[in-house]
Amino acid sequence: MLTNFFTASVAALSLLSAASAQDLSAVSIRGVTHGGQACPQGSTDFSISADKYSITTRYTAFSMSLTSGSFSRKNCQINLDIQYPSGLQYAIVDTTFKDTANIQGGTGARHSVLYYFSGNAEQNTCAKYYSGPMSGDFTYKETISSPVWSPCGSRLPLNINNAVVLSSHGDGDAYFNSKVTVSGLIWRDC
Repeated sequence: MLTNFFTASVAALSLLSAASAQDLSAVSIRGVTHGGQACPQGSTDFSISADKYSITTRYTAFSMSLTSGSFSRKNCQINLDIQYPSGLQYAIVDTTFKDTANIQGGTGARHSVLYYFSGNAEQNTCAKYYSGPMSGDFTYKETISSPVWSPCGSRLPLNINNAVVLSSHGDGDAYFNSKVTVSGLIWRDC
């Protein structure tokens, strides 16, 4: 019985080591398309970290304001073609939001990032809620508890829909600027 447990433990560690020893040097962003009120062409920058465990999106035009008693929504739809070695798959496991907000009492904001692979019905959302009054620069990290994995055997584009909704239920105004989102990645063998 103890021998079976030991054998199973060694096998599990071997699989974990094989996945973590995978060469990620060829991972890159091969192509990007994007659009939406929040990211006109030329206003958004995309990069993958040197260790290949995060994708950073920087926005220069993702700002919005709201006057009392109204509602406003902006989004940026992104389609990333990520190049990576066959035999691997990846998933988004968290999102770090770096935002600037000036939200008066009676107003609020919902910043959400939706992830999915083209042609796949499974999706994940990370969301952060802001409730006034508050003002300043804010950094928050939201974790995905059940990641959706890219398919094995075919590379489908990763879709990211970054959206902000501002709403006012009283006399308050609001200003919101989404500056950066960082999407955390994990990798495994197929």
